[in-house]
Amino acid sequence: HMRRDELDKACEYYARAIEVKPYDSDSRSAMGAALARTGQWQASVEQHRWRLRIEPASLGAAVALAWMLSTVPDDTVRDGEQAVQLAQYACRQTNFRNGGYMDVLAAAYAEVGQFDQATAMAQRVLVSATNNRMTAVAERVERRLNSYRRSQPWREALEQ
Repeated sequence: HMRRDELDKACEYYARAIEVKPYDSDSRSAMGAALARTGQWQASVEQHRWRLRIEPASLGAAVALAWMLSTVPDDTVRDGEQAVQLAQYACRQTNFRNGGYMDVLAAAYAEVGQFDQATAMAQRVLVSATNNRMTAVAERVERRLNSYRRSQPWREALEQ
């Protein structure tokens, strides 16, 4: 249903799965993604919070939540300070070698107004993506980098 963009139906099935297995992190993650695609930011963030409670050591859960807390268009949902903490944790755990995590950290820095740090982090990701011929990634990072250079945080649902 997600692939066919039948988001209401997808949410219905994910809700059933969560009823049966409330501690299934995959269902929570998928439900969070479906809710984000429908613009239900708060509900999506709650699913990501649940996922992180279920798997507190999951770096993927940490950065998914950090991305949401940094970039959703709803001011009442964003929490830049928590996003920075989560993204920094993930980056430290990978010795700043995961470009995706570093990209999320850049967005989190921009959300809290640390545009110099956001720019520096995004530039590192851009260089790596360019050197590894990851053209699509480089293009996405460059768009965000340009935003940070203008002292603007990035707003987007779930690009990661």
